[in-house]
Amino acid sequence: MRDSLDSASGYNTSTYTYTVQTGGAGFWFIAAGNYVSSISQDKQVDIQLHVAGSEFFVSRHRPGAAVNQFLQVFGIHKLAVGNTVLVKIFHNDNDARDASNNANNSFFGGFRIKSL
Repeated sequence: MRDSLDSASGYNTSTYTYTVQTGGAGFWFIAAGNYVSSISQDKQVDIQLHVAGSEFFVSRHRPGAAVNQFLQVFGIHKLAVGNTVLVKIFHNDNDARDASNNANNSFFGGFRIKSL
């Protein structure tokens, strides 16, 4: 992360997950984006937000021609203390594809809208 406003220190840099800390339960806006290069024609690429191990939000792209794709996904979800949020990227292209993890080509974040 280039800039962090993680005042609750909930982001784990070794597992790439955010865990809701004590006092953080509520409705959250969560968003993520990532650049994936060279997706082949008619193949599928997804970016997914997982909460507590389950997929909740997905943005799916199936380009009609080979493309470099910036993927974005976002949503509002009720989170409890201890819930984890994780971003996953999937593709069904046979070749290896690179998802960029540098600060210029990716983001992951959120904020609590309303406490419980």
